[in-house]
Amino acid sequence: MGVGPGAGGTGEGSGTGPGGGSTGDGGRGGGPGSGGAGGSGGSVIVLMPTGVPRIAVTYPTAAGGSHRHAYPVRGVLTGFAAIWVVTLVGYLIGRFELLGPSGPTVLARLVFFVAAPALLLTTLVRAPLAQVFTGALAAFALSTVLAAAAYVAITLLVHRYRRTEGPDAGTGTRRSR
Repeated sequence: MGVGPGAGGTGEGSGTGPGGGSTGDGGRGGGPGSGGAGGSGGSVIVLMPTGVPRIAVTYPTAAGGSHRHAYPVRGVLTGFAAIWVVTLVGYLIGRFELLGPSGPTVLARLVFFVAAPALLLTTLVRAPLAQVFTGALAAFALSTVLAAAAYVAITLLVHRYRRTEGPDAGTGTRRSR
């Protein structure tokens, strides 16, 4: 599994060193110090020479090679722990009705209208612009605009049909709404 001193090399770099995976093998490695981890998006927990456990993830590059990056396990566990604690606190508040019988509704609205937008804004402010403005954002924006335009067009066509060719067309009477 690649656990041991020096497994995965330094955890950073192109993955083209000894045992780090060559350009043609997708970063699978298998030589000394590689831990045999890899492929596109493969991950393995490794012990770095400093003794800090890290999760090593191999990413494919545009040139057909691979890039390996090691993330500290402590940071990953801290992130999950924070999510679990917040979820547990919310569950306990709703379970014991600390906010009254409408507590779950209040918490759901707080999360949806306040916490989630605040988290999104904080994340976007801290992210480099190159990570925010990507092709995925352009595709999302374009598909949103196209969906909205299709909705407006269909709605206008339906209302026009109801006015000109609907059941009351030509009778001079209007349908009650």
